[in-house]
Amino acid sequence: MPRPHMPQTESIGSDSFTDVVTNIVGILIILVLVVGIRAERAAVPVAAAPDVTQEELAALRQEHDGLQRDDHRLSEEIELARQLAAAARAARDTLQLELAQRQAQLEEGLSRLDAAEKEQFELRRQLSIAEGKLARAQADLRQLEDRQRQQTVRVVNYPTPLSQTVFGKEIHFQLRRGRVAYVPMDELVAAFKAHALKHAHRLQTEPEFTETLGPLEGFRMRYTMERIALPADVQMALGHAGMVGRLREFILLPISAELGEPLAEARAPQSAFRNRLAGLVPRKTTVTLWTYPDSFAAFRTLREDLYLAGFTVAGRPLPEGQPIGGSPDGSKSAAQ
Repeated sequence: MPRPHMPQTESIGSDSFTDVVTNIVGILIILVLVVGIRAERAAVPVAAAPDVTQEELAALRQEHDGLQRDDHRLSEEIELARQLAAAARAARDTLQLELAQRQAQLEEGLSRLDAAEKEQFELRRQLSIAEGKLARAQADLRQLEDRQRQQTVRVVNYPTPLSQTVFGKEIHFQLRRGRVAYVPMDELVAAFKAHALKHAHRLQTEPEFTETLGPLEGFRMRYTMERIALPADVQMALGHAGMVGRLREFILLPISAELGEPLAEARAPQSAFRNRLAGLVPRKTTVTLWTYPDSFAAFRTLREDLYLAGFTVAGRPLPEGQPIGGSPDGSKSAAQ
């Protein structure tokens, strides 16, 4: 009996299904292998945590605490340094402000310089010039005294044989024609300060000027003011050039040749000369005697009286015709 003929389509469908299943299983096996390989490669071995003892843990904690303390200390030091820097900046600003104020005061003081303040500088110059004249006059005085000693030898012991520069209270008298006249030096200087200040504006347009004031106690003062440049250090401090006025010289002019008292009257207890000395402390006062050649003998007599009274005496010999005067560059009286 012939075998029944199977349809061709059924055979083909069974084989296709089997192939599909086989392919899927193969793919799955491949996927499993791929996943396994990737997992093996990605796995990182984890080291076992080492065993830590209590002592090591305590040491680590102590180190940690120390680091925290150091951090806190450093933070405090940084804050302190910041505060010190702020204080230093404040102190610097204060010093800069004070420096600016002092600079302003200096400039204001220089702008207010008057003739009275410039007088000291000029007086020193004029007194230096007068020192040379004094030396010559003292030589003349010594020659005259030597002639007197040749006629009459007399031993006189004075308290202070060496000359000393006069400091402190000083009172002045003129010895001329045998007469003793008070010289109001302090009063004239005080009047000069106010008088020169009043006329100081003239130096803005004139290089110098001469004025006369007085009379006081029979003397007038004639003085000359001149314009000079400020010292270099002052100009550097100011930052610009400047000019000031100063006293060049002054002289005292008597209004009469017969001023004062004759020597005999001046030595009397109630004389004007004695009254001038009455309120003074002898050991702290120098009596300066401006002496002309015709009164050297009166000088020696009066000097002895003053020594006995405890006064220090300074001699200022003057040639005939030379008025009493001075300058900033002159010298102070030398007393014995």
